Parts: sequence; C-alpha cells; structure tokens
Amino acid sequence: RRLKRRGTAEGEVRVTGPRTTSDEEEAEFVARHARWVEKSVAEARVKGSFSFAKEGCVPVWGRRVPLAVRDGEKCFVREEEVGALTVSVPGADARAADAEVSRWLLGKAIEELPRIFGRAEAAHRGRFGAPVRLEVRVFESRWGVCNAQKRVVKLNALLITAPVECAEYVCLHELTHLICPGHGAEFYAVLTEICPNCRELKKKLEKTALTALPG
Repeated sequence: RRLKRRGTAEGEVRVTGPRTTSDEEEAEFVARHARWVEKSVAEARVKGSFSFAKEGCVPVWGRRVPLAVRDGEKCFVREEEVGALTVSVPGADARAADAEVSRWLLGKAIEELPRIFGRAEAAHRGRFGAPVRLEVRVFESRWGVCNAQKRVVKLNALLITAPVECAEYVCLHELTHLICPGHGAEFYAVLTEICPNCRELKKKLEKTALTALPG
C-alpha cells in the first residue's frame, strides 16, 4: 500500500511498493531517504568485512569468545574448558576458519534458541494459546517472523550473536503477534506489559548482533 525501504546484509537497498508506483515516485522516495541509504550501505560493508579469524573472537550471546585458528587436516570447532574456541582447518586458512565457525554458530543457535523460546512461552502460562511450532534459520533483514494462523514462529539464528536478553525480547515480540497482529497500539501495549524494557533491548540488539556471517 506504500513504499518501503530495507537494507540487506549484502549492502543492497531494496524499495518495494504498489505496482502503480511510477519511476519518478520511486526515484523521489530514494532521494528523500538518501542519508539513510548511505548509512545502511556503509554499515553493511563494515559488518560484511567482519572475520572471526582476523578478529580472534566469536560473538556468542553477547560475549566475545576468544578464538584460536589451528592448522589441521580435519575441520572442526572445539569448545575449550577455559571458555575459548579452537577452530581447525587445513593451512589455518582464515576464510575456511570463518566458514567452519559460521556453521558451528548456526548449529549452536538451532540447539539453544528453542530453549530460550520455550522459557519465554512458559513464563506466561498459556497466555498465547496452544504451543507453537518453532523454526530457526538465517534471515536477511528480520529477527523473527510469526504466522499466527499456522501458529509458527521463525527466529533468526543470528540472535545467538546478541545478548540472551535480546533474544528473549524477540521471542516475546513474536509471541505477542499471536494475539495482536500488526504493530499497532494494542500490540505495543501488550509487549510493553510483558517486556517493559523492550525498546532498550531492541536498540541493544541492533547494536550488538551480526546481520550476516563471514565465510
């Protein structure tokens, strides 16, 4: 019904809107938001150049976990007792290490996000109705999606790179959509009731979480 803008992890800016929108209207819309476009592209470039291997750390639940890259025939990531990570790849190649760590992070997100979601759902004792089906995947520009009709919630696996309380906020946000479609006044009234610091957590999430994985 109206023109919308969004930035992607690849540094693109996409504009969507009604089919009746003219080229002139689209061009004027982009020009009007030129500063936002520049900022979005710049942020994506910075995040897109991030390397676990070069930084020597991996963001996990808001912590910068130390990472050591080792030369080895077999590829694996090992959690050390001292709270650090070791990644083994042939030739200690940085790109291969980033890809291996990215796979490890996704696996950890698939394992741990359902527990966080389950706690958030259980804490409100059936307020949101019957249990929902949860899926974890990587999204390009969303932290979560709720299909209230099918009772399916999908969470962005990259939430694992943000503090746990930010992931909990997203869980509550999507659960609220089960009873309040859209983002109107009623929605924010319920969300603020169950998550009083939701606005602060949203800002914290946007500042801390990765929007793309290297490798």
